[in-house]
Amino acid sequence: MQIYRLSKKSTGGLGGLRGLGLALALCLGAGGMAEAAVSRARPARGRPGVERARVARDLSRRIAHSHPATALRVILQVRPGAARGQLLSALRQQGAVVRRSFRSIDGYLVELPGGTLGAVAGLPGVEVLSPDRPVLGASVPEASHVAATTGAALAAAEGVDGAGIGIAVVDSGIDSRVPDLGAGRGRRRVVHRVDFTDPAADADLPRGANPLDPYGHGTHVAALLAGNGRLGAESGFNFAGLAPRAHLVDVRVLQGDGSGQVSSVIAGLDWVLGHHQEFGIRVVNLSIGAVPGEPAATDPLCRAAARLVDAGLVVVTSAGNFGDHDGFRVYGSITAPANEPRLLTVGAVRTQGTDDRTDDRVAEFSSRGPSLPGRFMKPEIVAPGHRLVSAEAPGNMLATLHPEIHFAGVSDRRGGYMALSGTSVSTPLVSGAAALVLEANPSLTPEMVKAVLMYTAQPLEGASVLDQGAGLVNAEGAVRLASSLDERADSL
Repeated sequence: MQIYRLSKKSTGGLGGLRGLGLALALCLGAGGMAEAAVSRARPARGRPGVERARVARDLSRRIAHSHPATALRVILQVRPGAARGQLLSALRQQGAVVRRSFRSIDGYLVELPGGTLGAVAGLPGVEVLSPDRPVLGASVPEASHVAATTGAALAAAEGVDGAGIGIAVVDSGIDSRVPDLGAGRGRRRVVHRVDFTDPAADADLPRGANPLDPYGHGTHVAALLAGNGRLGAESGFNFAGLAPRAHLVDVRVLQGDGSGQVSSVIAGLDWVLGHHQEFGIRVVNLSIGAVPGEPAATDPLCRAAARLVDAGLVVVTSAGNFGDHDGFRVYGSITAPANEPRLLTVGAVRTQGTDDRTDDRVAEFSSRGPSLPGRFMKPEIVAPGHRLVSAEAPGNMLATLHPEIHFAGVSDRRGGYMALSGTSVSTPLVSGAAALVLEANPSLTPEMVKAVLMYTAQPLEGASVLDQGAGLVNAEGAVRLASSLDERADSL
């Protein structure tokens, strides 16, 4: 394998990167860099041979400013080979209550008094303690003056449309009643739905809130992925998604106000891990993010998402919207789980309202690399993420609070269209492209899909590697490359 060095003049894109070899190296070799960022655990005082758990920095800070009796929701990861029965018994003695066990990571969601954290960290078998961090959808409401296109027609010209590929949308829910996600040709578009949110948290939603997607984020993302564009076509608009014949699985993890917790997302990923074969899921879309408080190598959300990659799924996630602070460009602003090296992390591009790629620029809000801590390259790729028009679930909170995002050109009692910006809406375009690549060559592994998308991406002038990764997604080129590869790629 030939490896090309990056040009020192990296401001012009990928510089000397022109080989698929480096794309593969970036996909497969970054994990060790994250591992190197994890400090060794220290032996517990007075207990020779017992290692103390690693406590995430943000959890330590939270403890320092809280009352010892304050209840904390903590994600506890277990050391390999630990005596689980003894550990659970010891947790009960500390007043801890196990709220949920996880499958994608070896651990539990535990509620415990803050004053006992030190004692719990010293229990044999405890590896990592992390707070149950908040997560949000990575989108920005903006007025829908311009309707951006996604280039789905280019991939469709190659004879692929996502047929047979399942995509799990881990988000705020999907309203499958909107016209663009309606059933067609005797088949359902959303083939299954599960809900990991807290019903009590949605008790204060206004009357008339959408029961399937009260926030509206997930429906918008789902239609960018696989909407058929039917409602817009009636008025002369092309708002079809990138993979319009893919089938969707609705994994709801965000509450009606768009908020959520890492534990709910991990529970959703657990479900995908256990049911991906049943529903033909090959791609997972995570248009959500949390502020990272520890390296990806120990972060429970990163570990859970990486476990799906190990199971053969392509996991695509948003880089975050923290690339700008008062007009200054911010580097090292990648969110979790986007900082996990095995995931495909997506940044956002402003298309300037044209179909011409030469004027495209990385959006100022798009989070930049490197990922911190860890110091490896992110994002891997960028996609349009400015004022993308997609399905609007009726009565959703986003459109209710921001009526300016409603696209007035098309309306229907079952729903209409609205415009959102952010890496949240860039991500489904890359997930859709991944579905097209897998349809063209189902034998490709997640690492191969990632490499194909990166190799065929088009570097944007004036943007560095830390701004854009490999460049702007090129669905047509990726499909052509995937089609040219051996159909036994996973076994050769």
